[in-house]
Amino acid sequence: MTSDCGCILIVCGLPASGKSSLIHQIETGLMQEFRIIVVEYDHLMPGDVEKMLITETSAEEASKWKLYREEIVECVDILLGNLSGLSSVSPKTCSVASQPVSVSDGLWMKFEECYTSILGNEVPSGASRPFVIIIDDNMYYRSMRYQYFQLARKHRVGFSELYLDCSTETAVSQNAMRVAGQVDENVIRSMATHFESPNKETCQWEKHSLQMSSHSAIIGDIRLLINSAIEDPVHPLLVEDVEQKEESRQICSQSGIHQADQILRKLIAQQMIAAKASGTSTDKLKQMAGQLAEKRSRILKDMKLGIVTLNLTTDVKNASKDPNSQLYKFIASVFC
Repeated sequence: MTSDCGCILIVCGLPASGKSSLIHQIETGLMQEFRIIVVEYDHLMPGDVEKMLITETSAEEASKWKLYREEIVECVDILLGNLSGLSSVSPKTCSVASQPVSVSDGLWMKFEECYTSILGNEVPSGASRPFVIIIDDNMYYRSMRYQYFQLARKHRVGFSELYLDCSTETAVSQNAMRVAGQVDENVIRSMATHFESPNKETCQWEKHSLQMSSHSAIIGDIRLLINSAIEDPVHPLLVEDVEQKEESRQICSQSGIHQADQILRKLIAQQMIAAKASGTSTDKLKQMAGQLAEKRSRILKDMKLGIVTLNLTTDVKNASKDPNSQLYKFIASVFC
C-alpha cells in the first residue's frame, strides 16, 4: 500500500462513551503504520449546534446545524482530494488549498491548523504509510455517516466505521465526571433513543464496521478493520456529463420526495408483515410501528432540508414500483 491510498474511519457513539480515549489509543498504537488525521467535530463546531438538532426548536436552527455540518464535510472533501492523489496540488505543500466560498472563516481557520500540520509531517525513510482520516463525532443517524461514504466513493478510498457501544446510564455517569465539555443529560438520553448503530447485515455499504466497548477495544481488531477497508476502496459511480448532472439536481424535487415517501411506506409495510409473521406481540407491533413512522418522517424531513442528498443519474418517475431503481435502493440503504 502507498501513501496516496487510505480510508475514512467513522468513530461514532454517544457523548462521553469514550470515543476520544479510544482514538488516542488508535493514534498511539497505529501511528507507525498509518498516517492518522483526526477530524474532531467538538473542536470544529460550536457546542450549541449539536443541541439544535436534538431539541429541534425550529426549522431555522435545524438549517444552521445542517450548514455547519456541510461545511465540515466540504473541508474533509478538500483534504481527501489532496491525500488521495486526485488533486493537482501536491500533498507535501502546506498551502494546499484556498478557502472554499461556502466555508466560514472561523471553521476554515480551525481546520487549516490541523490540515497544515498533518500535511507537513514527513514519511519515515523507507516507509510508505496509507492515510486514515478519523471522523470523531456522535454520528447517530445513518444518513450522517452516509455523507462520508459518498466522499469515499468520490475519492476512491476505503470506508469503515467503529461504533463504541455504551449504555445510556454509563454515558450519563461518565459525562457527569467530566471536568470540562459536559453535555446536557437530556441531549444524551434523546440521542440514545434515536441512535442508528452500523449494521453490516442489512446495509451493504456498512460492511467494514466494528462494534466494541471502550473496555474491550483491541488495537489488532481495529488494524484489521482499517486494512480491510483500504484494500477494498469504494467503487465510483459512472461519470456523469453536464446534462446528467443537471438531471440529478432535479431529483430533489417534490416528485422525488413523493416517490421516496412511497418507498418508505412499502419498506415499513414489509417489516411489519415480517414481524407479525414471526409472532411478535401486539404491544411490540404497535411500538415498532411508531418507531418506523418516526424514522420515515425524519428521513423525509432530512431530504427536504437537504441533509440527505440524492446523487442519482436516472429519472425517479415510478421508482417506488421498481425495487431495482436507483432511488429505491438508495432509500432502502438509508432506511435500513
